[in-house]
Amino acid sequence: DLKSSTTLAETLGHEKYSMLIQDCFRDLTDPILDNHAELYQYVGDEVVLTWRIKNIASYKHAINIYFDFKDVLEEKGEYYKQNYGVIPEFKAGLNSGRVMVAEVGIIRKEIAYHSDVLNTAARIQELCNKFHQPFLVSDEIVKTIGTDNIEAEFQDNLTLRGKEKEVGVFAINQRVPMK
Repeated sequence: DLKSSTTLAETLGHEKYSMLIQDCFRDLTDPILDNHAELYQYVGDEVVLTWRIKNIASYKHAINIYFDFKDVLEEKGEYYKQNYGVIPEFKAGLNSGRVMVAEVGIIRKEIAYHSDVLNTAARIQELCNKFHQPFLVSDEIVKTIGTDNIEAEFQDNLTLRGKEKEVGVFAINQRVPMK
């Protein structure tokens, strides 16, 4: 999700703001391919990515894509500054679990993903501003990868909106080694 998107939209105007988002999404292409992600959907200034979890490397790719994308945006920083007056920053939330894939709709059909996992990831991402962290993950991610492989900073155990059970939330501030 693009950080400060409302302010950027107001400052840039709708046409230039749309161009910024399009450039960002274009620059996300290589990180998506390099990290074996599947692009589920674009939602305004947000991208929803998924992975078929085959092994621990899938979890590592899910973490590393954030940092790969951040690197691309920083490498193209001058371009973004010249064209939009800002180097875009994104915030992200990550969770793990099973997802149901279904074809929905009568008038317009599309493939939809249904799951508590997606809702929880969205709620986690919403907490980035509260904790002043750009990338938050669920305790499920940290448990799966293990603390030997990742530097995860515990933020809090929270009952997220719409949920009954608490979820542990961790900040991730560096890549995970792919060994």
